[in-house]
Amino acid sequence: MDIFDMCYETIVVKIEKLYSNDPQDAGGETVWGIARNRHPESTIWPIVDYLRTQPNFPDSIKDHPEITAQTKDFYRLQFWNTLRCSELPPSLALMVFDEAINEGPGQAARDLQKAIGATVDGSIGDHTIETANHKWSPWMLSHFAAIRSIGYTFKHDWPVYQNGWMDRIFEIYRQAATML
Repeated sequence: MDIFDMCYETIVVKIEKLYSNDPQDAGGETVWGIARNRHPESTIWPIVDYLRTQPNFPDSIKDHPEITAQTKDFYRLQFWNTLRCSELPPSLALMVFDEAINEGPGQAARDLQKAIGATVDGSIGDHTIETANHKWSPWMLSHFAAIRSIGYTFKHDWPVYQNGWMDRIFEIYRQAATML
């Protein structure tokens, strides 16, 4: 299993919910963490709309081959490749990929840049990759997790989701630490 597949399994399959439609979540309806409000162009939505009319919804999403393939491609293209995660140390790639999924690629890039002392511009370029690899040490994981945790406290929906967000950060940190 390559590093993307391992990170995808760790985050999307094990942490993201199969289906959610939380009225308090700005993303609205989500499938495997893909929010309809943020990604209405995704080709999974017509399939989800059809499956909603069938028995066994939302469980029917889980084994639908088109949704499975499209979801994996979506995460690889929108997050993994955008943030050049395959060029980062694997444990750091896991943490950056998770934040990108939960907070967006720009925020993940900015937090990585803060953690490694690179210029903060929200875009992963050659300088960020070189700095991350040159300065890499295990303490970077805890520093990145701390920066991410602090960022959540400024969100307007912190009171609603704080426990889930902190649990997620610590679970991903735990997983990343096993990769050292």
